[in-house]
This record gives sequence, C-alpha cells and structure tokens, in this order.
Amino acid sequence: MENGSLNKWLQDLNCQESQTWNNRIRIGLDVDKGLQYLHNFANPAYVHKDINSSNILLTKDLRAKISKFGLAKSTEKGENVNSSIKCRFESKGYLAPEYLEAGFVTTKTDVYAFGVVLLELITGKKVVYENDDDGEEVMLSEEVASIMGDEKNGKGKVNYLIDPRLQARHALGFVIDQDELSLRMVKLSLGCLESEPSRRLSINEIVSTLMMIQMDAQSSETIFMV
Repeated sequence: MENGSLNKWLQDLNCQESQTWNNRIRIGLDVDKGLQYLHNFANPAYVHKDINSSNILLTKDLRAKISKFGLAKSTEKGENVNSSIKCRFESKGYLAPEYLEAGFVTTKTDVYAFGVVLLELITGKKVVYENDDDGEEVMLSEEVASIMGDEKNGKGKVNYLIDPRLQARHALGFVIDQDELSLRMVKLSLGCLESEPSRRLSINEIVSTLMMIQMDAQSSETIFMV
C-alpha cells in the first residue's frame, strides 16, 4: 500500500497527514469495520488473532486495510461468535490476557488488540513492548487507568497521553480545546482493554461509538474553519 503500515506512518514525525484527529479516527473506523465483517458477516465468523499496527496498511487516500491473515481462526459452524477457541500460542501481537494465560481465543481477543491500536492512534507511540522471550507484554494501561479513574482531574490530565502533533490551532493562533474528544477516545480504548472478555465492548458498539465521535470531530472542524 502507498502509505505503508500504520506503525511506520505514526512514527513519521514529518508526516502532516498524521497530525489530524479526523484522519486517525477514520483509520480506526476502517479497521473496526473490517473486524466487524470478520466477526459478524463472514460465515463462519473469523478471529484475526494478529491485529497490530504493523499489519494495518494504508492506501494513498489513508484508508486502512487489515493484512496478514495467516493466524486467523474460524469459529465452528453453528457456534456463537463469542464461543471460545483453544489455540496453541502462535503470535507475538497484541495479546489478550485469556490468550496469554490459557490459549483461549474469541472475537473479543481481536477487540483487545484493537484497543491497543486505538491507544497508538491516540498517543502516536507504540504502547506495547515485548518484555521477555516468552512473549509477555507490558502495557501503558496502568497510567491510562489511573488518569481515567481521577474523576476530578482526569479530563485535564488526559492531555499528557495525547500525541502533541494532534494539538490544533485556530487561524487566530489560539489552541482549540479538544479535551472532550481526547477523553472519549481514551475511554473507548479502555472499553476494549478490559481484562475480562465479557466486559469488553462488542465490535458493533465500537463501530457506533467511533462513528459518533467522527461526526462530532468533523462538525467541530467545520465550525473552526468558518
């Protein structure tokens, strides 16, 4: 794809296109809709199992495409899409706790991985790194959860997590307040990263939430351009 992987695109500090919320939200929505198709419309349903920013490719128009389906697993015919599949340890991607601990995979495993991708879109950084040769991974989620758990100061502190390149300025020079947008995006990512699969958002909930955020972000941008 013309714009390479999402991982490399985010790391390109000179890329002007990466410095807008609208582009990043659209990329997240493209990935989410791809997963929605795999989980809800493919027959049988599929779990990708290896969603990460290196496996998300960007076209010249910055439309995101999911790649590398080598580890994908189908659910057995007639089973619920949330049925658990027992898999051997195969991936070093963004691994959900239930897969790391017992090898169990459901569509919620992809939701967890998408939550990590969403955090990367928000922070502009890789928020997961391999800790040892066994594939154990360490997340930034403790800091995120701490900030979000601070009812009084959470909204102000959330800006420490946001990629500084996403700071928008009005033509008159003042910084546009995007705290509410940032907060909604971080909350959505945490809803994907719940340790218990049953508590994670469904793929349909993520799509509808991101679409609402996208509409609000576009409306806000239009207002400031007038």
